[in-house]
Amino acid sequence: MARATTERAAPAPVAAAKRGAPTGRRKRWGLIALGVVVAAAVILLGYIVYGTHVLAVRTITVRGATIVSISDVTAAAQVPLGTPLARVDVGAVKRRVEALPRVASAQVRRGWPHDLVIVVHEYTPAAVTLIGGQWQLVDPSGVAFMPAGHTTTLPQVQGSSDAARAACIVVARSLPTSVSRYVTMVRATRPDQVELVLTPSGFVKWGDTSQPKAKAQVLVPLLNLPAKIYDVSVPSAPTVTR
Repeated sequence: MARATTERAAPAPVAAAKRGAPTGRRKRWGLIALGVVVAAAVILLGYIVYGTHVLAVRTITVRGATIVSISDVTAAAQVPLGTPLARVDVGAVKRRVEALPRVASAQVRRGWPHDLVIVVHEYTPAAVTLIGGQWQLVDPSGVAFMPAGHTTTLPQVQGSSDAARAACIVVARSLPTSVSRYVTMVRATRPDQVELVLTPSGFVKWGDTSQPKAKAQVLVPLLNLPAKIYDVSVPSAPTVTR
């Protein structure tokens, strides 16, 4: 009896293997079907994003524009409404906007689902300078960026470089009223060789941008002396040339 029982149980492993084969095939076909669905979904999403107007530019938002007009910024951006937002070359838009003479820098980003956002940082007028017979506005770093266009109360500076003009602006801003009322222009051939042009004549050798208070304190009484050159570049040892 024991031997008969053993002979009947022997085919069981073979039967189990046959039952497992269809299950493995079903899993493989299931994975293939899932892959096809995912690929189709990705293709459809890409088409919607890049090839249709579902996620297109409907508005262009400009921020930070006070001197430059919003219309100038949007014109420079060259992005027609209806352009798929994903296809907008934000780097190219940034370069075109920064080419505007009044714009120092710009940031461009996509504001999903329909907005293109442009943030501009404008040059800030700090002085005026004469270039080619025309007065130009100058920013604090000494960069001349656009015609002044009208009478301005900004300091007049003259420099051989952006750095020299920037030094002139620093000095002009540091002058107390007791000195600035005599100054018609601040000029420099180098950042450490700033001079103040006085009215009606004469000038002050100011030197670099350091020690503005000490230099001003020394200069005020010296201006009571008739002279052509007042040198306060070393405030502890001022000189006067008549």
